[in-house]
Amino acid sequence: MKRSLKVRGFESWLRDKKRALVCLSGGVDSCALTVYCADILGADNTVAFIGTAPYIIDSEIKFAVDLCKKLGVKFIKEDVSVDEIMQSNPPSRCFLCKRNIFMKAREKADEAGVESVFDGTNYDDLGESRPGSAAKTEFDIESPFAKFCVVKSEVRKLLSYYGFAEIAGKPSATCFMTRLPTGARAKLSDFKIIKKAEDFLRQLGFDFSRARKYPDRIEIQVPRARVPELLQEQNAKKLGDFFAKNKVKNFEISREGYRHGCM
Repeated sequence: MKRSLKVRGFESWLRDKKRALVCLSGGVDSCALTVYCADILGADNTVAFIGTAPYIIDSEIKFAVDLCKKLGVKFIKEDVSVDEIMQSNPPSRCFLCKRNIFMKAREKADEAGVESVFDGTNYDDLGESRPGSAAKTEFDIESPFAKFCVVKSEVRKLLSYYGFAEIAGKPSATCFMTRLPTGARAKLSDFKIIKKAEDFLRQLGFDFSRARKYPDRIEIQVPRARVPELLQEQNAKKLGDFFAKNKVKNFEISREGYRHGCM
């Protein structure tokens, strides 16, 4: 792959760092950054920090761990749970979560004598509302992709170049708290049914979906263009049977389709 000037500049800057710890969530961007660091700095000079919590999707954690094993990168798994998030799902949950992740990542980096701590924010992300990003400054967390104006499409190309095309096409995943109303106390049973519902939808062929849990119902969201497909009698019946089996009395399929952000 022909490297653009900004990517070559990024590589030169990265080499000067010698060692780095990457906050690895299992998403496309942080995976790409981990792959990049392992290549440019070497697997022995790259450490991944993987945060765990009841509201962080376990398949994302497993994905991150599997990537580290494939790359030969040392990883640190650490509980980053925040009680306030579980108790009240506050509007500030993303900031509270990210702050705890970055704080613990910085602690682990200091213990290991690693100066540079990175997250996977890309340049496109700077145009979105990301409350968690405000926590980066406090703990001196750098975002190399954003710093060198590397956009999402370029991140995906880099992954394909390194032979990780399956990661490049990976759909985005957010924590389970985004499926619950702000102000709601979370229960592990909520996470269980949300996970089961979204796993079932993937079995039906809907790789991207959200099961939003309200006090009186579960609302299913898929991309708007695919709503008519989910509403077809065969799929609707399968979904109804699934919820009946799991003792969920009320559910509905959103006609508006997937809506980005919080409930």
